[in-house]
Amino acid sequence: MASESTFADLNVEEQQRLLDKLSKLKALSECRTGNVNETAIAAATMTRIMLEYQIEMVDLECAEDESDQGVVEEAALPDSYNGFPSWKSTLLRALAEVNCCLCYTSSTVEAVQPKRRTRSRLCLLGTPKDVQNAIQLFSFCVEEVERLCTAWGRFQTLKRRNDFRKGAAHGIAEKVRAEREQILREEETRAASENRSSHALELFKSKEEAVAEYAAKIGIRTVTRRVRVPSHQAYSAGYRAGVEMDLSGGKRRRLGSADRLAEP
Repeated sequence: MASESTFADLNVEEQQRLLDKLSKLKALSECRTGNVNETAIAAATMTRIMLEYQIEMVDLECAEDESDQGVVEEAALPDSYNGFPSWKSTLLRALAEVNCCLCYTSSTVEAVQPKRRTRSRLCLLGTPKDVQNAIQLFSFCVEEVERLCTAWGRFQTLKRRNDFRKGAAHGIAEKVRAEREQILREEETRAASENRSSHALELFKSKEEAVAEYAAKIGIRTVTRRVRVPSHQAYSAGYRAGVEMDLSGGKRRRLGSADRLAEP
């Protein structure tokens, strides 16, 4: 940056604006929302405040803390021998992405008599400050999802409660990603209108490149799992066959031409 300044060098108005953002973030992190949609909105708002704060700090040319330089690796949850719920992985991946971090899972096989077991780690790569922001937001969202899941279906089956958690995680992930994209578009528009390059966007890009370089150095590779979307016609036909099945040992009905499945 062309010049460096500290918080004390800013005028009173700039100091207050930054302090207001931090106080709003603290208030949001301590709030308890009424439903999943409100939780997703709160998470998206926290994302906006975090990113706007970073953009303002860069635009005001405030010096970055030396301890925040470079990429670190930190576990988001304690190591597990039973793996991690997919909804938590979905949630953390999105929150890592909006904070210029990378989320990954690693597994290590340990030889323990009489059989082996696998230790799993759910980790983040990023600058110390970005990792801290992602974990703070992740902790808030996990606590809220669990609280709302209990309120929604205390006496529901485990499977149905997990489905609730998965739906909540996907909803929050979509909102925070959309919020980040909107903030980046706003910064691009602002920079273009002022006929300048955006130091904030350049910083975000350099962070992501540093994380990708670090990940490659330690051998992390991205694995994309393809999920097959079921044929609606086949699913419906199978459902009808299931509910009409005679479980008393009677003669099975032959499938007619109208019941035959078409290829999706």
